[in-house]
Amino acid sequence: MGRGVAAILAGAVLACQLAAGSVSFAAVPVQVPLGALSPAAVSGAAEKGVEAYNLAYYTNLAVLACAGTYAPKTSEAWQYLRYYGWTIEARQAEQDRHIANYMTARTALPDGHTLYVVAFRGSADKKDWKEDLTVKHVPFARAQAGEAVVGTGRKAAAGTPGAVVPMVHKGFNDYTDAALAGLAKTDLFRSLRADPGSRLLLTGHSLGGAAATLLGMRLVTEGMPRDQVRVITFGAPAIGNDAFAETYGPGLNLLRVVNTADPIPGSLQAVFGGYRQFGDVLTFQIPRQVSNMTHGINLYLDAAWKHYADAARQAAGAGLIRNLPDRRDDPSYPLVALCFEEKGGKEARSLAFLPYLRRFLMNAYKADLPHYVVLPDTDRERVRQSGAAYVLSVSLAGEPSRYDEGWFLTLDQGLQDVQTGRWLALTRSSKRTSPEAGNVEAAMAALRQQREVLREQLPWYP
Repeated sequence: MGRGVAAILAGAVLACQLAAGSVSFAAVPVQVPLGALSPAAVSGAAEKGVEAYNLAYYTNLAVLACAGTYAPKTSEAWQYLRYYGWTIEARQAEQDRHIANYMTARTALPDGHTLYVVAFRGSADKKDWKEDLTVKHVPFARAQAGEAVVGTGRKAAAGTPGAVVPMVHKGFNDYTDAALAGLAKTDLFRSLRADPGSRLLLTGHSLGGAAATLLGMRLVTEGMPRDQVRVITFGAPAIGNDAFAETYGPGLNLLRVVNTADPIPGSLQAVFGGYRQFGDVLTFQIPRQVSNMTHGINLYLDAAWKHYADAARQAAGAGLIRNLPDRRDDPSYPLVALCFEEKGGKEARSLAFLPYLRRFLMNAYKADLPHYVVLPDTDRERVRQSGAAYVLSVSLAGEPSRYDEGWFLTLDQGLQDVQTGRWLALTRSSKRTSPEAGNVEAAMAALRQQREVLREQLPWYP
């Protein structure tokens, strides 16, 4: 690590250490599409429930950030995050011919501080694969000062017999060096220094997950409080030897997200040896028959949304969060009757993921509308009694392909002026999708298109 970068990190860490009181990362309240955390104080089992719910939220947020790194100019995931107020920048940094691709993002937290996200792209070109295949071990930066621990791995050049040096994957380390040099040129570390109450989420998929882990480890070993930085990775390989995992692993707030069909997290240990994983593990169940591409980011995106939706349902059942209501009143806006239904026959309803997409879309419409009431249908008398000025009719359909694992997601939307009975807009967004293309990705694209239609007809629509 260069001296300039080390100095910037040290300054940010010092400011964090001087902050009064350490607040757990998982305890920081967050604004989420499925509702806000209850403001009431919680303790014991309820406190664990809040932390579990927040962790599911951060996992979903992390995978959205990762998904966009592969297509920063067209990413639906990033457009979705920007819609909810996130500031996002795609970045590339180069050092010693090593190129790192990543993004930085930030948003304001309800407590007045800032949540920062750095997401690293996985392998997408020959240069990335070169980093993956540079499997030679090099000493971890802290080990170069002469550290040695007892265990298995590479023996230290000097010191106690049997001592070993914490070693890491050279390709991943070089990639992280390039990213760190690039981040040192941004205002990230200066902002952390200026606001000790801010939080940093590091994330990445595959190679990107390895870089996120190494960067998080460097920050923590430089003195940043463990509870201030969280690392969440998706399908990431191991980054170091036993000595590295034993010496530094416990000091990092790391969640490794894997799926049951992804071979990458265990690849280095199985093929080359000398590597060991560490950190907490969240495993998504992905049947191999779902897809032969079991490492893709969109598989993780779909699974993370399902995990988050289930966590939100449990948290709401325990009274820890408030679901978005079926009615919200703001008389300064016209009242909209929101009617949402699923269409399709028995075959369509057999698609297990469809209810999760319905919830995703229903909550998006609820979050958008300042004055609405949810109705079960568009019955004219029911609408009249509600006093609504407009009817917004939305239907979601899913039809499986007869030829492969893909299917068609269709979002129909109708906007009617109740007083005149005239339909102002009738539109359809249909997307062919698959496990590789991503169900949530398709839903975000359809939602974006339908929002554009509503903005044309309703000047006050966000």
